[in-house]
Amino acid sequence: MRPLVRWLGKLFVLMLILYVPLTGLAKEIKPGITINKDNYKQYLPELKRLLDPATYIDIVKALEKGIYSMPITKTHIFPLHKQLHEASQKYSGTSRVGPNNELIGWKVGMPFPNPKTGAELCWNLDRRDMGGNQTFFRSDFMLSKNGKLERSFKWNYYHYYYTGRFNPPVPEVPGNNGVVRMKESFIVKKPFDVKGFCFIRTRYEDLFKTDDVFSYIPAIRRVRRLTGADVCDPILGSDLIYDDFEFMRQKITPKMTFKMRVQEMLVPSQIPYQPWPPKSWPPEKWPEHKMYYLVEMPWEIRPCYVLEVYINDPEYLYSKRVIYMEKQRLVGVGYYLNTYDQKGRLHRSEIYWNTFEMAPTYYHNQFGISCANHLADHRTFLNSVFLQNYQGIRPKDFSFRWLLRQVK
Repeated sequence: MRPLVRWLGKLFVLMLILYVPLTGLAKEIKPGITINKDNYKQYLPELKRLLDPATYIDIVKALEKGIYSMPITKTHIFPLHKQLHEASQKYSGTSRVGPNNELIGWKVGMPFPNPKTGAELCWNLDRRDMGGNQTFFRSDFMLSKNGKLERSFKWNYYHYYYTGRFNPPVPEVPGNNGVVRMKESFIVKKPFDVKGFCFIRTRYEDLFKTDDVFSYIPAIRRVRRLTGADVCDPILGSDLIYDDFEFMRQKITPKMTFKMRVQEMLVPSQIPYQPWPPKSWPPEKWPEHKMYYLVEMPWEIRPCYVLEVYINDPEYLYSKRVIYMEKQRLVGVGYYLNTYDQKGRLHRSEIYWNTFEMAPTYYHNQFGISCANHLADHRTFLNSVFLQNYQGIRPKDFSFRWLLRQVK
């Protein structure tokens, strides 16, 4: 017994000796510094504390290889969108979450300007609004494996809210009567082998009414209805699935449970509008050392909500989503998404890189999304031009006939 005690005592002293110099190396991350290959080891404890698990892995690998650096800037106070902020405050206290996770009493704006529970925060994400009710953007998808670009494709995306509108028709599309929440669609424009592939999704306000999801497959010239399993499939071989779009396109269900907390996060600085594109963003063909799709942007420390969504459905692809969301601007914007499979393994992750024009419009000039499938070591980058309040979209345009006209 005594030899064991002496051995444990020696082990404790050794650990103490090793621990003291290591803790002495730890440095605070603050504005004005740049983290790079030469100094990143001194900031590892802070990086682990301030980054989500998936981004931490990629950032450390990139810093170690010397292919990335992180300039740290001050924390910005972003102006709030006037209409969104005023509506959120006006109707504050009128919304509540029912026993089946349903949203009750919501009219317009963020339903819970000061969320107290994970369910309230999740409904803020679901009702996210950047200050516009109809959206258009076009994207380049770049797919890579082992640092090699496999292929790319281009699409146009359209999004239209029917309820909770700030822009005419206000506050709801006439005749909708609270039935449809939103419609979204996209059409692939390139390359030739998938040109004309279309997707249309209708989200209903009724929590118990599932989405209508259809796709047009040009190779067979047929419209196909997608099931719940289909919307968990990768979009055209990419690392983005339909239900992960904007972090969580999966409908909130009565089975879900939630947790939330507030913490400081190190996030890409969503700097104001600037001439485009910055040279540091990815070209059409990425060199091998850019396999992590980490955009060279300033970083800042911001207060964020951390939302854990437990699916509680063994038939669903994931067991859990963890979403890291902006706290200050009340727009339901996210920075990171980590998803975990039914075995609890980190499955997919997303990082949003944005630049945007300042209030009151919040027309996004451009954004990028780095998507990774950690189980397959496969990655996708979306490079997108984004327009809010795009007047060229009407409710009647969400048809395959209209979409196919856009690709010709």
